[in-house]
Amino acid sequence: KRILEWDGSPKEIPTRDNKYIKIDAFARWRISDALQFYKSAKNEVLAQSLLDDILDGAIRDDVANRTMVEIIRSTNRTMDIEQLENSKISKNMVTKGARLKIIENILQSVSDRLLDLNMGIEILDVHLKRINYTQTVQEQVFNRMISGQEEIAEKYRAQGQGKKQEILGSQVQRKKEIMSQAYLKAQKIR
Repeated sequence: KRILEWDGSPKEIPTRDNKYIKIDAFARWRISDALQFYKSAKNEVLAQSLLDDILDGAIRDDVANRTMVEIIRSTNRTMDIEQLENSKISKNMVTKGARLKIIENILQSVSDRLLDLNMGIEILDVHLKRINYTQTVQEQVFNRMISGQEEIAEKYRAQGQGKKQEILGSQVQRKKEIMSQAYLKAQKIR
């Protein structure tokens, strides 16, 4: 009746768009048929080992068939128009998040596999604990984020310079007006 924990080690997996990510997953399971469990696995350590193979394979299969965006995003929330314009992504390139679907697929495939093997184990839940980019991809992402922020900063600097020139122009104009009025008064007084 106890709920047992399977905690996989982080695995480096390629995505459909040829980017490598590290995925760390965990699952909850329990022994549903004690006699069948004893016949097939004998103890929890062997069961954990069997679950390693089954869960790692299911995670690898499902993640490898998805793009990076589908794996990272869990909702179908659309990006703002301003974000789309700033991020150089065309509107038809925005894909929907499939993280919840990935978890469902993994859970279903593992459950089916355990039924086929008749191990007396029932998988209750599977979750992706952490998704990290590999070091090279992470550097690329950070560089892209930095360049995006630099573009935004440069846009604000340009707007500031424009405003500065506008203020300086009006200041020069005001100075000329004051000088011409003063010259006019001086000529009248003379």
